[in-house]
Amino acid sequence: MKKKLLVLCLVVMFVLPATVFAGGFLGLKVGATAVLNEGFNMDYPEETDFSEVGLESFLYGADVRLNISVAEIAALLVVQPLSDGTYVAGGLLGLGLSVELLGLVDLGVTAGPFLVADIDGDLMDPRFDPEDFESFPLRIRATADVNLGGFSVGGYVMIDPVLTIGDLMDPAFDPSTVEVDTTAFVGLSVLVSLL
Repeated sequence: MKKKLLVLCLVVMFVLPATVFAGGFLGLKVGATAVLNEGFNMDYPEETDFSEVGLESFLYGADVRLNISVAEIAALLVVQPLSDGTYVAGGLLGLGLSVELLGLVDLGVTAGPFLVADIDGDLMDPRFDPEDFESFPLRIRATADVNLGGFSVGGYVMIDPVLTIGDLMDPAFDPSTVEVDTTAFVGLSVLVSLL
């Protein structure tokens, strides 16, 4: 048993630094994204029916990711046109971690506020209170991308834990008290590396 533990520790000591530092110190990727406009219940994923998914089932937009070593700042913007000529825009600004594994795959997790607004010409009507940061709804996004030279293609899951930024900032907050079903949205991104 001690030999197996020693071998495991040696592997972690040599492989972990190589995976963390395999990529560059600074990276910037921009590209297009498509996310399903309907989420699924993570507590009962077997109830989700993806058989009717088509091009009209997606929201389209932009995905931007800035990496400084293993820290990542990510921005996601998606837009949904409505039949009356107006639009609904949603944006996620997240902060988190991203690790490049041997230059082949990027794995990341970011969290931050997801803000939605109705747009009618030059008028924008936010569905959130711009003056109350603590009321902003929280989203968590986990990403996995395959690097293909200067391009990367990957998928992500954006989770709605039914929490606000204020909930996390409350010293008395206990995550085990949240009893609302968690919803997740899946999406795809194609990114171009600029740095």
